[in-house]
Amino acid sequence: MEGLARGLTQRPPVRRALPPDLAITETFEHPLQRVGEAAFVAKTLGERFFAGLARHGLAYTRLTITALTRGR
Repeated sequence: MEGLARGLTQRPPVRRALPPDLAITETFEHPLQRVGEAAFVAKTLGERFFAGLARHGLAYTRLTITALTRGR
């Protein structure tokens, strides 16, 4: 116990494998016409992403959604 007070430990730290870098993307042949379409796609992609995390036993604390648009 004496070593613990000085920050020494009896066993080495447990090393974990880094989680996979997960991303989901969607590309459309034709532009979406309404905001409702984009919202539906975002919801569907979010559900797929969450399911992928769950398969790895992970959860997220922050989710960022980026939408790229092109001018006409």
